[in-house]
Amino acid sequence: MIDLNWGEIIGVFFASAVKLGIAGVPSAILLGFNFLEAFVVCSVGGIFGTIVYTYLIDVIMKGVSYLMDKISPNRNANKKRFTKSNRIIIKVKKKFGIIGVCAISPLFLSIPLGVFLCLKFFGNKKMIMMWMSVFVMFWTILLYFALDYFRFN
Repeated sequence: MIDLNWGEIIGVFFASAVKLGIAGVPSAILLGFNFLEAFVVCSVGGIFGTIVYTYLIDVIMKGVSYLMDKISPNRNANKKRFTKSNRIIIKVKKKFGIIGVCAISPLFLSIPLGVFLCLKFFGNKKMIMMWMSVFVMFWTILLYFALDYFRFN
C-alpha cells in the first residue's frame, strides 16, 4: 500500500468531479495510486460531481428561466423556427439519447457540460445521475488500465 496524503486524494477527487478523463484518472496514475485507490477516489469524485452539478445546474437553469420570464414575459410566444442547428440538435438527441451523452461526457466533454446537456434535452435527473455514474466507473476502469499499460511500455 502506497502512503498517500490527503492533499493528493482531495486533488484527484475534485479533478475527477470536473474532468475525469483529462485530469482525474491521469493524475491518479501519476501520483502512484494503485487500481483500487484510483477506482474509489476517481469514481466517488465523478459521482459526487454528477450529483452536485445535476442539482446546481437545475437550480441555475430554473433561475435563469424565471429571470428571463420577468424581463421578457412574451419570449415564448414567438413561434419556433426550424433552423439548421435545431435540426442537428434534434438528430443528435434522437440518435444518441441520454445514454450516448452520458457515455461521452466523462471522457471527451466534462461532467458539468454533460449534465447540462442532459438536463437541457432530457430533464430526467435520476436517469442522468444513474447513467453518468455508470459511465464514470466504466471510464475510470478503462482509462486506468490503458494509461497504466502505456506508462510501463
